[in-house]
Amino acid sequence: GGTSYRWWPVNGLSDSISASPLASPIDTTVYKVVVSNQYGCRDSGYIRVGVFKRLIVNAGPDKAIFEGDTVTLNGMIQGTPSDIYWTPSVNIRNGNTATPVVDPVDNTTYTLSAVSGSGCPVETDEAFVRVYKKLQIPNVFSPNGDGINDTWVIRNMDTYPLAKLRVFSRNGQVVFETKTGGREWDGTHHGHPLPLATYYYVIDMNIGQPPVSGWVMIVR
Repeated sequence: GGTSYRWWPVNGLSDSISASPLASPIDTTVYKVVVSNQYGCRDSGYIRVGVFKRLIVNAGPDKAIFEGDTVTLNGMIQGTPSDIYWTPSVNIRNGNTATPVVDPVDNTTYTLSAVSGSGCPVETDEAFVRVYKKLQIPNVFSPNGDGINDTWVIRNMDTYPLAKLRVFSRNGQVVFETKTGGREWDGTHHGHPLPLATYYYVIDMNIGQPPVSGWVMIVR
């Protein structure tokens, strides 16, 4: 029997003088409505709109380690989850906390998941851990076309995506250069076979560590 309506508070309401406004409060809110009729009679009522907060999940910054080392992931969760877990669950300690310790053997993306007790969707975020592996650098290769040890291949070079490799002759001439970690050297320079000799390499891995240097010998 009402003819006019007024709601308080007005925050989160589409229309504070409508009989049936749309409510979208940010927090749980108790709304009061005062209803009047054409005779000036009034009555009031209350309704509580409960708001279940979605969890805010942050897996923390990406990390980088050397093979065999460990690192702590710096996850954070805003809200009160009923359960949290990381995937994958291998090479991880305290995987049901926001800050587990991990020791992956390869580059790994870890996903932090948080489950809300109020039935909201599972919230997730990811942190990437790059694993720099120890370089395995042979000192001899024989590019003679017999199919055995014909190229110089540095194992695990691909784990350093920004690495720069240069190979020099005895007189300091650059005979091979690459900025792509997985490339092989066939012992040539501009397509011509290089003579049997000892050559010298420098590898700048571009990770804030001193360059790696050494020698390699071509035999036939």
